[in-house]
Amino acid sequence: MKSKRILILASLSIVIGVISALVGLTGCTGLLQRPAGESLVTVGETLGEVRDLSDWRYWMSRVPTQQELDEAIANHMENLIDQEFFFVATEEKVPFGKTQHYRATWEKGLREKLVIAPDSLLAHFVYFNTVDAYVKKQIDYTGLKVGYSKGKISYEEIRNLHQNAIDELGIDTKAVLEAGFDQSWMSNQKTNVKGEKITVKGTGAHHAQLNQNRAGDPIYRAPGAGGGSSLLNFGHAAIWRLDGDPDRYNDNSPVAMASWGINPDPNYPMHERNGVGHDYRRCWSQSNTYGLRVTDNDGFDTSDYLATQAEIYAEFQRALGRPYNYAWCMKWRTNAFYCSQLVWRCWYNKGYDIDSGDFGLCGAVSPEEIYLDNNTRCMYHF
Repeated sequence: MKSKRILILASLSIVIGVISALVGLTGCTGLLQRPAGESLVTVGETLGEVRDLSDWRYWMSRVPTQQELDEAIANHMENLIDQEFFFVATEEKVPFGKTQHYRATWEKGLREKLVIAPDSLLAHFVYFNTVDAYVKKQIDYTGLKVGYSKGKISYEEIRNLHQNAIDELGIDTKAVLEAGFDQSWMSNQKTNVKGEKITVKGTGAHHAQLNQNRAGDPIYRAPGAGGGSSLLNFGHAAIWRLDGDPDRYNDNSPVAMASWGINPDPNYPMHERNGVGHDYRRCWSQSNTYGLRVTDNDGFDTSDYLATQAEIYAEFQRALGRPYNYAWCMKWRTNAFYCSQLVWRCWYNKGYDIDSGDFGLCGAVSPEEIYLDNNTRCMYHF
């Protein structure tokens, strides 16, 4: 289990990754390979280059190069290891070999997820890690860590320095969150942004994959094909409420628990209500779906009992009629939920923090963060 706290230095490093699907429809492994593309604006010392980081729509809508992706992964792993093993209240020093073992294991899992992820996530992942890496350089992160180890500076002080440096970049965090948590892109999947027809899988589609789910497993869906604002979206997350996929021939089968901020389409409903309720099978039989399993730090699956208890919490929130949480930075509230917050809370109550911590000080948890967390593994995708 994790002793994860809010990520100290990745307050805006939403760390959400993407790469074109390079492997088969049901596998979740592969090498991270991508041909070199256009270069990102290099972050340097001049004010003009710094201003470029505030243009988040540009950064979140382009395909990065392999080098940029590798640098983002390195930054992400540094943050993850630091939050797990360095900035923790313990008198026992964690052996170096142990931290290296976890780093290698977790990075392998991260790369396996990235290689099958859609391009929109890759753009997000690189952008926010680029911001974070730049800010850490500005505040002399390495030196601050030395000061922390000698008791000369506190966790809170380092966190505040990082947040102040983020603020100086002029990134509109509120606008980023509003674009990212907009779920209207899922209200109609029958056409793309160009008005072209998209083939929607019929009843019973992807039964072999969905049948691997157990009650309590997270499930993630990335934005679909097309351009425009959907590329900026963080996707959708839910918690599976069934053991397997017993009602495969019913598109209206209530297979998962989620929370939506829009009313269902009366002619093509993918969910039950505005707020916490059921997701229907048609929502999860379409492309860009990723089935997840919660694991411990060593990669072992959590028990069926814990998974069932996690799902029961979501059912209870539906029974209470919990509304949608539009205050995305307030993931700790329990009287309203957005989709990924609900999934996160179900498992947090069981002792597993499946938020990769990439919003940091903001306190939000996105669907992408659940997908990229080191305590989830991908069972399948299509």
